[in-house]
Amino acid sequence: MSGHRTHRLLGLAAVTLAVVVSACVDAPSAPGDDVGSGALFFAPQVTLVGPAGPATSLAQTDALDEAFDRVDRFHMVVRRASDNRIVADTVIGVTPGLDEYNLAAPVVIASADEQFLVSLIASQGDVELFSTPPILTRATRVDAAGNPVGGAAAGAVSTTISLTYSGPGATAASVEIEPGQVVLGPGGVATVAFKVLDDTGAVIAGVPVSWTSTAASVATVDGGNVTGVSDGISEVVVTTPTGLQASSTVYVVSGTLAFVQDGVVRTRAPGGGDVAERGGAGAASAPAWSPDGTRLFFAEGGSVRLSGDGSPLFGGGWPSVSPDGTKLAADDGSSVVFANDDGSNATAGPAGTTPVWSGDGELIVGGGSVQRVMADGSGRSDVAGGSAELPALGPGGAVAYVDGGTLMVTGGGTVATGVDGRPSWSPDSFWLVVQSGGGLVLAPIDGSAAPAALPGLEGASDPAFQPSGALSAPPALSLAGVDPDPPVPGQPVQLLGAGFDWIIPSNNRVFWPTADAHTETAVSAATSGSLTTVMPRTVAAGQIRVETRTGSAVLDFVPTLGAIEIRATTREGIGVPGVEAIVFAL
Repeated sequence: MSGHRTHRLLGLAAVTLAVVVSACVDAPSAPGDDVGSGALFFAPQVTLVGPAGPATSLAQTDALDEAFDRVDRFHMVVRRASDNRIVADTVIGVTPGLDEYNLAAPVVIASADEQFLVSLIASQGDVELFSTPPILTRATRVDAAGNPVGGAAAGAVSTTISLTYSGPGATAASVEIEPGQVVLGPGGVATVAFKVLDDTGAVIAGVPVSWTSTAASVATVDGGNVTGVSDGISEVVVTTPTGLQASSTVYVVSGTLAFVQDGVVRTRAPGGGDVAERGGAGAASAPAWSPDGTRLFFAEGGSVRLSGDGSPLFGGGWPSVSPDGTKLAADDGSSVVFANDDGSNATAGPAGTTPVWSGDGELIVGGGSVQRVMADGSGRSDVAGGSAELPALGPGGAVAYVDGGTLMVTGGGTVATGVDGRPSWSPDSFWLVVQSGGGLVLAPIDGSAAPAALPGLEGASDPAFQPSGALSAPPALSLAGVDPDPPVPGQPVQLLGAGFDWIIPSNNRVFWPTADAHTETAVSAATSGSLTTVMPRTVAAGQIRVETRTGSAVLDFVPTLGAIEIRATTREGIGVPGVEAIVFAL
């Protein structure tokens, strides 16, 4: 059981043995010293102890209780204290698990105050479990109704005796438990087994034990059956009546994990369960989720692909999805390439490999070291030097990376050794999963337990926890003015505002008003606050409109320097050659 019994106290079991000795007088009595009819008895309180003495832990107390709950008979031997003569030798069957037992045996007594030595052996069938050395007690006279003669003060002699464990495993040398690590999801169930060994390594059968969980809010245990409750780590401990212990570490982790196995992207709960195939034709790698966990991308054949479709989107590997879900960053071998989430408008990015989005326009990249860099290549700074590579960003902002086969976390030190490939953070930032030893291992980032192999994922690689967050809102798009003002027809002009797409400039579209409708001009440069384009030679009063993939904005515009086209038609609608007038600002 996961908790300790409340009706047992450490070193004192709540068991009363009312040992009743029936009166059969075999010697003359003095006047007034008549033994009378009825019985003589004593009522010891029992302490359960190990072979080496009192229990040293609640777990050992529970194991002794567990053993005592098996008792179904007592072998009672009563000896006369004066001559050590056996006056009663009987086996008394009892109901296991009670807190009080009444043991009765007829004896021949000489007087009401005669002393006896009572020995007890508690057993389960023919298997001895507890024994006690002879207990010296004075019989107390009772009447036919079973009441002490002389009132309650003359009642049963009460003393404390020790029942010492003498059953299977009383001389054991060790106890072992397997498996030593268990990975479960909340509600998941697994079984751990134990074996008790003697000093030669031979297994001792039939040893009663107690089971405890050090964190019942994480996992419970009942007779070796472990049930996951909530995310975290617990130790499941088995204890023998002699105090020997062994433990298994239980890792309870929730969520869904994407990974590559046999060249195919698959998903499954970390602790086990149904597996779903999500894409790949035998050479898939590097699955990556959108921040809201609704879409799963991966790389295969030198291209980034979307799970469920599988067709190439754009060239690259190691995809990463932007915080707002509209863009992808990928690795083209030595630098970053950006594209829209549908693969359109692929755009060269800064130097670096295995990119991961860190924020609005910021990346964490590998390639000789782990660095932060803006999408335009500015603001580069080191996160981890040396041979650090394969960065992974945690929900709380910490960066995990691999350096020479060692899994590290910024500000936290070593998490695991002997690893390969990019790690992945759990949504709650408590766990990291990484490839190691021919499969995937789970490790707490605080190092509170050793890494544990995820069951059933032999040969798996490239783990990716499914996020549980939301997409960030795209920047609000606005237009505030032009520079120069007024602009010059046919010359470069900057449109000023906010929310422009500076990562993929071709995502910005600029439309100028004309007499018929509008004219689109190409964007040659973009920042978050400006777009550079060329003012058309022919415009009309109206609105300049800018569109991105996430919004649009307009700016009222009246040309003060440019060309106005004047058109004329006949009554029949036939065009007449027009006159072009040049308008100059005054």
